[in-house]
Amino acid sequence: MSGVLLAVLLLFGCAPKVDEVFYKEGDLSEFQAKAVQRCHGDFDVLATQRFGKYERAQLICKPGR
Repeated sequence: MSGVLLAVLLLFGCAPKVDEVFYKEGDLSEFQAKAVQRCHGDFDVLATQRFGKYERAQLICKPGR
């Protein structure tokens, strides 16, 4: 029984890690370079937030292929 519970927790209980990058507002090439470097490839943007002349993007990195 505990093995089934452990399997369910491993499959459904773990939220994906959220990474973040900071970049100059409007500089999409800097954003893409930093996001690809942080995630080692593909990613989804969850949200962005402005900090003066900078922005923070929260990312979920997609698993490598």
